[in-house]
Amino acid sequence: MNNQNFTRLVFFDIDGTLSAPGYRVYGPERLEKPVPEDGEGEIRIGMGDDTWIRYCIQHGEDSYRDCCPVSAVRDYAERKKREGAKLFVLSTSQTSFESRAKQAFIRQHYKELFAPEDVITVAADEYKLKVIRALASQYGLLPCDCELVEDTYSTLLLAEREGIRGIHVSGLAAARQESPFPKDKEMC
Repeated sequence: MNNQNFTRLVFFDIDGTLSAPGYRVYGPERLEKPVPEDGEGEIRIGMGDDTWIRYCIQHGEDSYRDCCPVSAVRDYAERKKREGAKLFVLSTSQTSFESRAKQAFIRQHYKELFAPEDVITVAADEYKLKVIRALASQYGLLPCDCELVEDTYSTLLLAEREGIRGIHVSGLAAARQESPFPKDKEMC
């Protein structure tokens, strides 16, 4: 059991949740070119898995440099922290390059909210629930004492089935900086 007395654990995804996506490229056929300077190339909001892996390898920790933090999600995280919740980042990552890029994004935009050791990456979305259950147990809490703030609806449905409160962040809300958060309600 952890020696901290937290009554709630809140887990935040990165892509489309803490981060409004924006990736600067010349085009998929020219990813191998040098990293474009600010203002060059075009901003894309997504790409296929193979292209994304190449992008992360090429851009390294700068892969998220054109992504923006989402103010409504930040506000929610700040409120939860003030209320005494323990905050974690929990995101999928296909490579160590992507993991380092995500950690750099959190350090740049959210370092006051998430300790480096609380930024967790997993290989696939289904592992998120295992991490949440393990950490809930470590902190002496139940799944219903946990929240998952996420943009992937299927992951949230799985979380809800296990008693974890799911908070859906729409990609449109992230892009428009709208608040997707409902008023708090008890789950336990």
